[in-house]
Amino acid sequence: MADPDRSFHEARGARFSPFEGREMPESYGDPEAEYRALCEGAGVLDRSSRARIEVSGTDRTSFLHGLLSNDVARLREGEGMYALLLTPRGMLVSDLLLYHLGDRFLLDVPPERGEAVAGKLDMFVLSSDVTVSPGGGDRGLLTLAGPGAGRLLEAVGLSPPGERYGCARGDVGGRPVVLGRHDHLGVDGFDLHLPAGATGEVFAALCDAGAVPVGWRAAETVRILRGVPRYGAELREGLLPPEVGFLVERAISYTKGCYLGQETIARVKTHGRVNRELRRLVFQGGRILGPGALLTREGAKAGVVTSACLPPDRDRAVGLGFVSRKLLEAGMELDAEVPGGTVRATVAE
Repeated sequence: MADPDRSFHEARGARFSPFEGREMPESYGDPEAEYRALCEGAGVLDRSSRARIEVSGTDRTSFLHGLLSNDVARLREGEGMYALLLTPRGMLVSDLLLYHLGDRFLLDVPPERGEAVAGKLDMFVLSSDVTVSPGGGDRGLLTLAGPGAGRLLEAVGLSPPGERYGCARGDVGGRPVVLGRHDHLGVDGFDLHLPAGATGEVFAALCDAGAVPVGWRAAETVRILRGVPRYGAELREGLLPPEVGFLVERAISYTKGCYLGQETIARVKTHGRVNRELRRLVFQGGRILGPGALLTREGAKAGVVTSACLPPDRDRAVGLGFVSRKLLEAGMELDAEVPGGTVRATVAE
């Protein structure tokens, strides 16, 4: 994994703080402007700390199809998908983005899960003609996100993929780029995978074309407001995927047949319900609750807060949290425990 070039970002006014297990740009001096860029224009983030794994070999498609939760076999070159790697018991190992690059697949994995995913894939290679190549140390990753992101990419000579999770190749100033499209900040976005030595140059080119440098604080605010889960916050090792509707809608195929952990996922869909589900929450007032704050109802445990923020254009804090199945109704009022008292939390639509 290639961490962001600290000196390059500090020269642009970045303030660093811990995020996803490493020091990352938190903001570039004006978090509200960064938030507006993601909501109204285009913002660029350095996410080079994410792990990348390439899977090649003649059996690459059937290999991944038999392990991942989504229908890899249907992908054609230039297409991609969101998928999960699970344990045999159906518990989450990691979520990931998967792109079909023709002679290989590119897996984009949360920073803290790269080794675990690569190790799990290696364990199942056996006699298959498959090569699993962990990497990222020589690669950079920029995310350009916001309603104006596609137009801005065209301004620097790139052709954006037309569909969500689509991928394409291009170059910026002679620097090779692999583009992947997704909306995992809750707004239209594109990942630019490129040589690590080109990260600063391409970052500058995007800013010169009109992108606003964005830190993790503004990106998290947009993500939370739009209800998108993130590994390390809502998603963790051992999670049962049906607890998160986003995973069911985006990352799980119920028609592809067998894959690692499929029996548990199918059984939950057919015969039962989970005991809790992820929900959007609105808090009374502007106090931001820390992750792990307990939710209660009439003194009984009702759930837990996973993420929270106060958007610049709102007068109430919002968040995400797991809520007991019995209390999932929109408008249900809960109490969130904070030092010295409680804050009222309402389950959102």
